Amino acid sequence: MKTKWTEPTVSHLFDAYDDRVENLLGYRPLIADLIRTAPAEATVLDYGCGGGKVSRRLLHAGVSKVEGVDISPIMVAKAQSHSDSS
Repeated sequence: MKTKWTEPTVSHLFDAYDDRVENLLGYRPLIADLIRTAPAEATVLDYGCGGGKVSRRLLHAGVSKVEGVDISPIMVAKAQSHSDSS
């Protein structure tokens, strides 16, 4: 059976592998470096924000504002829902 690579399917798969992607791409050291060097009043652009995991980490670490953008409206909605519940 062939997988239909629709936006909801990809969104679901991304959620399932979010931590794995973060580890493979080395986001954790990048985030730590950004937090250490960014001015407190800086606005950070999370380009390709997905479900907003990196944005949430930045905000919890003290970055004052994060703007997340993604090609997928479904992922942006997930990021916003996490933001609203944080």
